[in-house]
Amino acid sequence: MEHVTSEEAFADAIASAPVVLAFFTGPGCGVCDALKPVAAALLAEHDVPGVTVDASALRAVAGQHLVFTVPTLIFFSGGREVERLSRHVPLRALRGALDRACRTRAPD
Repeated sequence: MEHVTSEEAFADAIASAPVVLAFFTGPGCGVCDALKPVAAALLAEHDVPGVTVDASALRAVAGQHLVFTVPTLIFFSGGREVERLSRHVPLRALRGALDRACRTRAPD
């Protein structure tokens, strides 16, 4: 997953593909560190890109998307939020959200 460091890079990333995962993280988030490689592997299986966002560094982006805790995973389709998971994210829930996001994929 690519790490974005600006509002512009975030906007470009979520517009770059039919479905994109934004993985909001923060310093010292052990759950984030454990979940990130699992999420990356699932995304690779579905050929879906993902970006990581440090919510404490990009507060404007986190605020615009109502991210109040980490990890928060938001799936975007056609630039719109279609699925969201926060805090405790079981693998089954992540798989289900990814599958649903792929089904809502906006046309290319």
